[in-house]
Amino acid sequence: MFGHTQDVYRKKDTERKERRVRVQPEHHEQQEQHEQQEPPDGEEGFQKVTRHSTERVVDREAEHEAKHIRDYPLIDTIISWNVRGMNSPQKQEGIRLFLQLQLTGMVGFLETKVKEENMTQVVGRVCSNWQWAQRIPLWSTVVTISNTLDESWCVLGDFNSVLHQGERIGGNEVSESEMIDFGDCLSNYRLQEFSYVGAFFTWTNKTIWSRIDRALHNTLWYDTFDYTHVIYQPQGLSDHSPISLDFPTCPRPRTTFQFCNM
Repeated sequence: MFGHTQDVYRKKDTERKERRVRVQPEHHEQQEQHEQQEPPDGEEGFQKVTRHSTERVVDREAEHEAKHIRDYPLIDTIISWNVRGMNSPQKQEGIRLFLQLQLTGMVGFLETKVKEENMTQVVGRVCSNWQWAQRIPLWSTVVTISNTLDESWCVLGDFNSVLHQGERIGGNEVSESEMIDFGDCLSNYRLQEFSYVGAFFTWTNKTIWSRIDRALHNTLWYDTFDYTHVIYQPQGLSDHSPISLDFPTCPRPRTTFQFCNM
């Protein structure tokens, strides 16, 4: 799993267009004097700052830290994707471009087939300056989270299981034994599937089509998040569909006061 580090956002912040503003004089008398004078031409009396700085700077260090806290963005998109291998440089470049287009803040890659000793190099090519962690077992993690976390949470991934007969076309017919374990897991830990748009079948080998990748949430999810948008995207580089979980901001209608004039 990968996510942006704070250094990335600071780097992006410094790359923004700069402007120049007046530096506040250190003494009150100088301040009154400058208020009565026009700003001098040229460089004297000015300092380069980013566009988020203000003209009145009292504590430069505090302002610097506060600016980065203000600019540190929330995660807008989470992606889960069974990429079926990341050793190919061509696939690494494709994944990197995909993440840039999605503007994602966190991504979980499944079945990368990258050896541990090569992981740092691959991460540097695909997700430079991101934090990353090794994959943890999916099913056992669901059990642990459900038993220990009394808050809203969700899980995205390749469960390699179907829930209903119609979730596979081609190959062997779906048996009840295939569905029962996964169904019991969702029931026992009170997990529900997000409403979604996009592909219904999330995996194919061009002969069999199956729905085995899912985005699930617990019953407390919508107590915390007003609106969540899930998209099962086209497969592209992999035989699995990437799952994106978005948190769009919906503008609230402006409230108006109305009365009945009797």
